[in-house]
Amino acid sequence: MVRYFLIFTLSAVGLFFCFQNNGMAEYYRYTDSNGVVHFTDNLNDIPIDQRKKMESFEGVKEKESIDATQAEEAAGEEQGASGEAGDSLNKKVNKLNERIRALNAWKLKLNKTYGELDKRRQDLAKAREKAMSAEEIKVVNEKTKAFNEDIFAYEQDRIAYEKERTAVGKDASSD
Repeated sequence: MVRYFLIFTLSAVGLFFCFQNNGMAEYYRYTDSNGVVHFTDNLNDIPIDQRKKMESFEGVKEKESIDATQAEEAAGEEQGASGEAGDSLNKKVNKLNERIRALNAWKLKLNKTYGELDKRRQDLAKAREKAMSAEEIKVVNEKTKAFNEDIFAYEQDRIAYEKERTAVGKDASSD
């Protein structure tokens, strides 16, 4: 019983610290007068005349802005000197935006699961306090075991999310 309590307590503390720094930030996308798409997390970087047309997102913060010049050069190398370079860049930006939206949906799912796990933790703590008979204690221990398995599954999903978040950040930096 002490072992389950220790596992339960360590799991709860681990979950608490999982979301202390969640890596989410607000960022902006705008297109300048030359048709170049820019990303930044600093509103002051956006020219005043572009602010009405900008898009705001809450997402992964990996880099303060994407160097559009480097992205254009990379697109130009892939497409040669033809006019398709701009189309290629737009496709890359759209694909990156899709991945960021998917990450945001995944993060919302993780947050929801975290909230559900926290509620279950609280309910289990109350049930443990009220359990008097051996049968009640056995039921609480079984629920605690299932809870710990769900925490493990949650942690695996969170780790996979962090890997994808890092990959998206690297892709945004390399483009």
